[in-house]
Formats: sequence, C-alpha cells, structure tokens
Amino acid sequence: MKLLICIDDTDNLESKGTGEIASEMQAIIQEKGWGTYGFITRHQLILHPDVPYTSHNSSMCFNAEIQKQYFEELKAVLSNHLGIGSPYCQFLLAGD
Repeated sequence: MKLLICIDDTDNLESKGTGEIASEMQAIIQEKGWGTYGFITRHQLILHPDVPYTSHNSSMCFNAEIQKQYFEELKAVLSNHLGIGSPYCQFLLAGD
C-alpha cells in the first residue's frame, strides 16, 4: 500500500516538533518491519500573528509503502503519538 504521511501539530514548549515526530514514525515503520519510506519533506506554512506556532510553522510529509495489514496499526500509532501534549495535531494518510 503506497501512502503519503503528512504531519502537522501545533507545537507547545513541552511537545516534540513535527520533524522529530516524522523521523520517529519512520523509525517505527522500519523497526516493526511494516515497509519502506522515502525522504521527509518540509513545507512552510503561513507566518501570521493570528496563527500560533513556536518556531517555524511547518508541516512534514513523506511517502511510504507498507503492507496493507499494518495500516490500522500505523494509524493508531500516529494518533497516539501526535495526541500527546498537543491539542491541535493533524495527520493525513493518503493511499492507494
């Protein structure tokens, strides 16, 4: 199953940054033997006083190819990982 995994969180001073979360997701995919992944790309989001952010307001994305039976487990790991310490976190899994 081919995926684009896109991550954005509203950083706070206690939570991990979006880039660190993306790297950890890749490590989990590798450690669990779920599949393969590509490079992480960084996407600059709007810098505006009405949009809260801690440093650069960017999102991260990477492509991955995982075995279909691990898709639900990957979603659960992402939800649990992103849900800690950040009330406004989002991820998108777009696949075939």
